Amino acid sequence: MTKDGQIFFSKFKAERNNKNKGFTEDPQEFFREGYTPENGEDLDEMGILLEETLQENKTLKDANAELVESIKILENVKSEFENVSKEKDALQAETQELKTALEALQTELNKFSKTAKK
Repeated sequence: MTKDGQIFFSKFKAERNNKNKGFTEDPQEFFREGYTPENGEDLDEMGILLEETLQENKTLKDANAELVESIKILENVKSEFENVSKEKDALQAETQELKTALEALQTELNKFSKTAKK
């Protein structure tokens, strides 16, 4: 029986109830005549191990979900970076074309200037 008066047929379930409600006291144990505590202790230990394993699995599942979300974010960032890189390359090519055109104009202007001085 737990501090709040709940009665359980399993020590494991009583301990889990205590844990969930924040009680620090161990549950009180009562046994019917002819019953010895050893009969059910293995099952209680298995229940505790099962509960711990389930909690670990939940923690791993949550961590995995966070990891998947982080991977998605990184993939989006990579995609954006690739887009920016392509835009940068296009702007560099356009800049080079403009420089070439400017140099051609400068050459023509120099020719015109020389012709105008004569």
